[in-house]
Order: sequence, then structure tokens, then C-alpha cells
Amino acid sequence: MGTHTSQLTLKERYQIEVLYGQNYSVRAIAQQLSRSNKSELNRCSPYSAESAHVRYNCD
Repeated sequence: MGTHTSQLTLKERYQIEVLYGQNYSVRAIAQQLSRSNKSELNRCSPYSAESAHVRYNCD
């Protein structure tokens, strides 16, 4: 599984929000996105794509 080292995109953040809403674990979400589960996934609960996008200033 390849992992990205760049910040999450807004599209990925929306995917995370949906998967959190479906009760996916942080590890399962990370696997879905081919990302490390050590990323911002662990820092935001409940997860909001818009809030995370603003907080981590991605684009």
C-alpha cells in the first residue's frame, strides 16, 4: 500500500467525513485512502471536512 506524504485534499476530507459517518475506524479510512492512520485522522473528532480543510489550509 502506497502512502502519500502530502496534505489531504478537500475531496479526501469529504470521503473521510462520509466514512466516519458510516462508523469506519481510523485504520479502515486510512486504508481506503492509501494514507497513514497517523495523519490528521486521529486529531479531529467528530470529523468535519470543511473545518479540517480550513484548519490544515490545504489546496
